[in-house]
Amino acid sequence: MSLNYFNQWRDWNKSRALDFCITSYKDSDTIRKACKAEILVAILFQSLSEQNPKDRPLIDKILKLLLNSEYEYVIKNYVKSYGYEDQSEEGKAFLELLRRYGLSV
Repeated sequence: MSLNYFNQWRDWNKSRALDFCITSYKDSDTIRKACKAEILVAILFQSLSEQNPKDRPLIDKILKLLLNSEYEYVIKNYVKSYGYEDQSEEGKAFLELLRRYGLSV
């Protein structure tokens, strides 16, 4: 029972921290926005999966914030590094995710 409680708290805390990062991104200066964009794309690449229904709203939030912004280059750098140069399974999945969301890669 305590492990179940801990897992629920951990999921809540991760969601809260991500929401805080997104909210504070909007009010940040240029350098902090670039750093937070990097963090958000790292989370998108490493931790979120379109196959997990709980992750889809988080994916939407991140991509809505970064696509067509001045920090879209961070996403494209991940695509270049992991999708084309490394060609890992994670990189291929990331490419497919971005294609589904309308980013031409």
